[in-house]
Amino acid sequence: NENSKISDSSADISSCNYEARAFGIRNDMYIRQALKLCPELKMIPYDFEGYNKASRKFYEILAEWADELQAVSCDEAFIDVSECEIDPEIAAQAIRDEIRAKCEIDASIGIGSNLLIARLATRKAKPNGQYRVKSDEIDQFMASQKVEDLPGVGGALIEKLPENIKTCADLLKISLNELQNRLGHRQGLNLFRKARGEDDRTVGIQSDRKSVGSEVSLRVRFASIGQCKRFLEELGTEVWQRMLEAFPA
Repeated sequence: NENSKISDSSADISSCNYEARAFGIRNDMYIRQALKLCPELKMIPYDFEGYNKASRKFYEILAEWADELQAVSCDEAFIDVSECEIDPEIAAQAIRDEIRAKCEIDASIGIGSNLLIARLATRKAKPNGQYRVKSDEIDQFMASQKVEDLPGVGGALIEKLPENIKTCADLLKISLNELQNRLGHRQGLNLFRKARGEDDRTVGIQSDRKSVGSEVSLRVRFASIGQCKRFLEELGTEVWQRMLEAFPA
């Protein structure tokens, strides 16, 4: 069968659903490793045209509802509906229903008073749900969050914290001064505020662009030096085109 043909390949899992994750499969895992965890794993090829079509419809729907919209990726965005007269939870359900009807995909929505809360609420809402954190629930909600789940917090930063710091409730016990001594002035302040659910960013307001780049998130393996050179040339061309768009003459 198809699985036996690729079980010895060096291909990766680009994306996996929640059913596959239940077996321990994760994104970027070698397919041969994934098949050991789930021999009956079903794999499908890329459908870039389909992704593009669904993404366009997805953003058209959001644009109809949003006072302000900020794109994050082809299938993720922040929207401000504070001017909407409909209750946020009713609006979220209506948006999800419309996405299901027009895009034929499920959507999860997190509702909060700022971008940080909304993003963490979305994690709580997945898969295929919605979750709202009201203003008077922020303290309790944030206290239960794992530090490693906070946006922008990686392994290098975690290693600088005491070993017993696992949740935001634990972080609240550390003073701002100690955090800044451990992490530096800016990182310490950012983590201090995140642990308390504070975020003054505004939907739709982007910081000035300071750099332009291009990257490939999946592992790329070349069979020859010629393939490597061609790949670098194409990547360089992509960066140049993005520079022209970002900084027009």
